[in-house]
Amino acid sequence: MKRKIRVLWFGVARSPYNDFLFSRLSQKYDFVAIFQKISIQTHPWKLEKPPYRELYIRKHWPQVLSLIPWADVTVMAAWNDPLYVALIPFLKSPKAFWTDTPNPAKRPLLKRELRKLVISWVLNHFDQVWGTGKPGVEMLIRLGAKKEKTVEFPFFVDLEPFLQVTEQMKNEAKILKEKWAKDQTVFLGAGQLASKKRYGDAIRALALMKSQNSVLWLAGAGPEEQHLKNLARILGVSERVVFMGWLQPREMEIAFLASDALVHPASFDPFPTVVLQAMAWGKPVIGTDVCGTVIDRVEEGINGFIVPEGDIKALARAMDQIASDPQKRTEMGKRARQKAELYPVDLAFEKIENLYALAKTSPLG
Repeated sequence: MKRKIRVLWFGVARSPYNDFLFSRLSQKYDFVAIFQKISIQTHPWKLEKPPYRELYIRKHWPQVLSLIPWADVTVMAAWNDPLYVALIPFLKSPKAFWTDTPNPAKRPLLKRELRKLVISWVLNHFDQVWGTGKPGVEMLIRLGAKKEKTVEFPFFVDLEPFLQVTEQMKNEAKILKEKWAKDQTVFLGAGQLASKKRYGDAIRALALMKSQNSVLWLAGAGPEEQHLKNLARILGVSERVVFMGWLQPREMEIAFLASDALVHPASFDPFPTVVLQAMAWGKPVIGTDVCGTVIDRVEEGINGFIVPEGDIKALARAMDQIASDPQKRTEMGKRARQKAELYPVDLAFEKIENLYALAKTSPLG
């Protein structure tokens, strides 16, 4: 019997979307995940024990070293840990480096050039470089990755829950909407309440909307929460802005089910998975033109709207279009779901096996 491909994957920490991907990979391959951290303080997910083997770089260093020659395929999805960087020259081929869209923020000249050198060195030690969507691939090439080595490898989200909605879930969503929205249009924002997410723009847009029969639900926690509450009060919309707190994955499913559209007004956001999740739940997306998944997946006026970063009037106009036309909103949601279905997790299997095939076709070292 032919043995399974052995996949070794280095990442930062567990997350719901990585757990989904890794669980599927572990069903098909002999899979081990290596993490830098047990958890991320800004994202307090409560995750069950995973169905795949997990190790932590500092806790299980000898085991990690023993797995390097064991692996048929290695994927490194982080480079900001000194131990990870130290391992790069010793990783067995074929190997891929996976990253979301690198931040193009301006930096002092010396820091910018040093960072570019380090990134170029990292990228060119791998047989393939995986970027999240077209924006990620384009940025990686600008940073020094060779065009012929770059591959699109997006984040993947589970498409099945949308098809498996139970009566209990419907009842929970109904209760949630009756509690906080009644017959109003619900715009959902989800993520860390931090300045880079610009949820203040969504609150300001809500206040500008012609349609006053709309509410904004903010699912998340973070340092901006009190500021956002004060802003809603000052603008006179505090009764229409609901702070839901940090929601766990199951709770987020109910929030998606109960909402009408996702609003994601962030400044640069590499490849936000909440956009993918919303589309998987058949919700139109309103997002800014500096967010990777918005640029990559949202089609203007078809399955959502793309607005310029910081343009509150444009954001309000897009929200008004969603709120004023329920039929159009429903059609846009259907198209969002159709777009999501173009990216099943099977695509990840193809990327893994294409990488594995390099061992047979190229003299890699």
